[in-house]
Amino acid sequence: MRTSKKIAIILICFTLLSANTTFATASAQTVSVYFKPDITIQVGDREMSFYDANGKAVFPLIYQGTTYLPVRAVAALMNENIEWDGKSKTVYIGRTLSNPSIVDVGVSRNAAREGGVPGFAKPPVQIVDAFIMREVLIMYDFEYQSFLDAVGRVVYPINYQGSNYLPIRAIARLMGESIEWDEGQKLITISNKNAEHIATEGENVKALRGYLTSVVKVFDEATIKIMSLNHALSEEELQALVPQASRDLLRVNRLINEIKHTDTDEFSEAELTAYSALLAYTESAGYYIQIIENIIYMAANDQDYSMFADTFMSFALDSQTKYEAARNAIRDL
Repeated sequence: MRTSKKIAIILICFTLLSANTTFATASAQTVSVYFKPDITIQVGDREMSFYDANGKAVFPLIYQGTTYLPVRAVAALMNENIEWDGKSKTVYIGRTLSNPSIVDVGVSRNAAREGGVPGFAKPPVQIVDAFIMREVLIMYDFEYQSFLDAVGRVVYPINYQGSNYLPIRAIARLMGESIEWDEGQKLITISNKNAEHIATEGENVKALRGYLTSVVKVFDEATIKIMSLNHALSEEELQALVPQASRDLLRVNRLINEIKHTDTDEFSEAELTAYSALLAYTESAGYYIQIIENIIYMAANDQDYSMFADTFMSFALDSQTKYEAARNAIRDL
């Protein structure tokens, strides 16, 4: 159906909202990099070791003065899900295509483990061939990420033996942490201040963070339902979507009501700013989910819903923008 294809195109644009369309698409460039098993990585005061999908230990790479770690290790350090989409050459961290919700996802931590690899098990330092992957996109929570080195040059993912690597400076930035290099000890330390901050945050911040997670959950579940219209659904499956979509709308409306009636008398100025951003996102998500309910109802009754395409796109973009504002405001608390 033409209308369902139009919705599919809209959803693809929404998912890649922050991606710039001028990315380099040239073939991967072969470069020589330093394979550096002698570098130690610490997070806070904990030494970490890293492993590929087969459980084999992997080690940092250095290229033009920038140290890189495998993307799987990055995701594990951040306690985030990870997914590779070969068609679009995109690495998704956090919210992914198959797991778009930021909750209820079992994150594998096997790629980053506490404790170092014994010295006798480490291969020697050497120069190896790797590939600069200018065409590979990195998305964190559906937001495109670009990376700079210490002097402000753009750096790209590196692929070595089938694994994509990211600059460790970018890892620290995504984690909201600082990074230190001790040349004498060959030690890179990523601070653990953000984890400590979350562990000690006040009840107001926990409430805001909890509401954001709840809104994202219903938003993503509603999005999955409308994406299902791009597949050949039976009449029974279409009809079953209608009450499910209505329940999503009820859930988000309850969240809007709860957030509006939150007692903010004891909120700080920064907490009030985050609260306002959260409410704006939740209300926008409510409109978005209402449009989805209308589309699903019309699809189930074999009606043309192309009239909602522009409105759907508008609220999809608006919700994404306001989600990022709310997420960043809460992170900054």
